[in-house]
Amino acid sequence: MGTHILSVVSPKIGDGKAMVPDSKYARKPLLSGGLTIRTLPGGPLYLWELAGDKNLSSAVLQNVSIVNDSEAPLALRSVTFEVMRGDTLVQMRNFTASELEEYADYMYGSQQQGVIDAYNFIFRPDLLLGEGRSLSPTTSLAPGQGLFLASHAILTPEGCDRLRINAEATGDDGREAQSATELRLTEYQAKNAYRFPVNGTWYVSAGADFFSGHRWVVCQEFGLDLVRLGESGVFHTGRGSTVESHYGYGSEVMATADGIVVKAVDRFPDSSNRLPGESESNEEHWGRLLATASEWLVGEPARAAGNHVLISHDGGEYSLYGHLQPESISVEEGEHVQAGRVIGRLGHSGNSPFPHLHFHVCDGEDFMYARTLPVKFSNISVLQRPTVTGYLHAGDIVSTHCARA
Repeated sequence: MGTHILSVVSPKIGDGKAMVPDSKYARKPLLSGGLTIRTLPGGPLYLWELAGDKNLSSAVLQNVSIVNDSEAPLALRSVTFEVMRGDTLVQMRNFTASELEEYADYMYGSQQQGVIDAYNFIFRPDLLLGEGRSLSPTTSLAPGQGLFLASHAILTPEGCDRLRINAEATGDDGREAQSATELRLTEYQAKNAYRFPVNGTWYVSAGADFFSGHRWVVCQEFGLDLVRLGESGVFHTGRGSTVESHYGYGSEVMATADGIVVKAVDRFPDSSNRLPGESESNEEHWGRLLATASEWLVGEPARAAGNHVLISHDGGEYSLYGHLQPESISVEEGEHVQAGRVIGRLGHSGNSPFPHLHFHVCDGEDFMYARTLPVKFSNISVLQRPTVTGYLHAGDIVSTHCARA
């Protein structure tokens, strides 16, 4: 399905609170039980600065389910998203009947093909639907059936503080079913000060921008992919067909904050067969990578990180360093490390298209089911934005000098 963006008009399951139906519904006979709206993430939705000088931020709601929890069939009639600033409606997105039917058909087909269960860490049917429940192929929901709406981006001007989701349905006997839930829109305040995990000049090849695949998955939303730039402004010599030809390969990776190592996994070889062949075009190379991506993500999704280190920090925050070089990890599980301590070297293990470091901060030890958190770094300068104080964007060129323990 296409991504929907609410534009400016002027894994945890939710803490979005259930809302009492508006007074305009009070005169209508209501169906007992009715609809339940669940979201992933449950909330709050974290704002990510797009353009600080324009007071414009973004938020993403990756998944929404609407489930018939009544004992009678319901026909889903409408779904609306409302972005609020206090009691003022700033934006509204109304899903048409045909759009809801398209979502139902597409997501039902994905479930029947096993995609939703295979990628459980993305869709979380255990949370969004519940045990033994299924998706409906249409907007006609039998008892216990649901509908998924996926991938929703929100552009928010300054001061917007909540997203409200409303759903309405009709029973066979004409009775109404309504439900509403709210999610806060807020900027995440990190519990720790973070330093950049590498030294030198680096290019952010993927971040939390809308065109990055990271943004559409709860467990990677604010993750960064970092590649090192050489003097000529490229990432590698020649075609980049060997790991050694990449300037970043073997670079020291450092702890970004004080903490305790909770995972130090070193059992994967570098994925050198995933580099481009000497006579392979970029299109052929990326086509081959996409065709084999599921081999890393299905079954044991944490394998996608390859060799990795996970560090626990104060306040329930965890930093992840993925795709490390085999036999380079220099810390042990249970060890206390200080910010700047070398923990390994950049490699090409796991689901890696080229040697790079995947870094993110999340809120749980099981990082494929935890939620990523937006963080800023205390020791960087950005070439294109020398006065930057916000988040890093894909395409940024970053210079940093991390202090070493």
